[in-house]
Amino acid sequence: MNETLPPYDKFETYIEKLKLDEKEVELLNTYSPIFLKHKEEFANFLHQEFLDITETGLILEREERPGFLVKVWALWFESLVTRGLDRSFHAYLWKVGLRHVEVGLDQRFSNLGFSLVRQFCQKIISSEIPADDRLRITATLDALIDLCLLIETTAFIEATTRCDMEVIRGIADKVRNPVAIMGGNIRRLQRKADPESNAYGTYSDLIAQTSRLERIVQDIKIYNEMFTREQEITFVHPEAPIRTALEKLAVQLAEKKIQVSLELGSLPFVRADRSDMDQLFYCLFQNSIDAIDLSDPVIRITASTAGDPYQDVRIAIFNTGLPPKEDDLEKLVSPFYSTKSQGTGFGLAIVQLAVKRSFGKLTIEPVEGKGTTVTVILPASSD
Repeated sequence: MNETLPPYDKFETYIEKLKLDEKEVELLNTYSPIFLKHKEEFANFLHQEFLDITETGLILEREERPGFLVKVWALWFESLVTRGLDRSFHAYLWKVGLRHVEVGLDQRFSNLGFSLVRQFCQKIISSEIPADDRLRITATLDALIDLCLLIETTAFIEATTRCDMEVIRGIADKVRNPVAIMGGNIRRLQRKADPESNAYGTYSDLIAQTSRLERIVQDIKIYNEMFTREQEITFVHPEAPIRTALEKLAVQLAEKKIQVSLELGSLPFVRADRSDMDQLFYCLFQNSIDAIDLSDPVIRITASTAGDPYQDVRIAIFNTGLPPKEDDLEKLVSPFYSTKSQGTGFGLAIVQLAVKRSFGKLTIEPVEGKGTTVTVILPASSD
């Protein structure tokens, strides 16, 4: 597994939120000799606890170097009470989280381990630390253990997500080229066929399906990239990504002679990732174009603000397409689910992901006999 660099900026945020104080850590360090004389006892205690659990016991019984983990845990315990705020220790914890993914360790067992660490430390504190300093030492050790847990969990989640996304990206890349080649060959065969023949119609069907597969692969890549990309939160005025999306879709709107009504009024900025917003509105408008009733091709975009004390920006996109069935509403934002024969099943899934990344909300409402309204609710910037 390729190791990513530890995100030290996140660790600094954890330290700040946990209120880890240098002076309190220094106080802990003065008592470190008391803890250090128990490090082998701690390592053997942890080893026995995990040996008694079937899943972790299997890992320990098959250690390539028997007894190695006991030495590692003793060193970890020493580092906890002597190097708690040391960056090199944090990098080590990060590697531990990545290693847990490699060996397939369930994160719940790692969490259990930290609980056992607390129990062990509490026994030492209650029996060997002077009463006047027990509360301070307990608070500092609790915060340090929480920091270790947060760092290892962050590494575990990021590594697990990266592995999953790399598999998805690999599948998309491997599928894309064969599909493109098949589509090209089918088009060449169709050009040689009689337009009135059955073969010509069969080729048309095959071209439609390969084109759909190409769009599915492209949408999977978009979804994957959005899911894994770090956000760049800025102040975004909703009108900008809306107009950008409409400009990109201008040809399709003109081909279907769709009348677009845009009524935004005066809107505040929202705190969001601009790339997410561009993709969100592009997919929403594309979905409306695909669903439009060609006998009455209308898309109406309206916006408003609401909420007290926290203000929301609400952007509603109405189209005259056939309203979805009630049973389909919750499924519409699920990847691969589509009610359209040529749909990829990713348009609204991408929209939902972009909305979630912006801490917003998405609603889909059928308007009986008229069409569908999709509303994006985004938190307005307070600045």
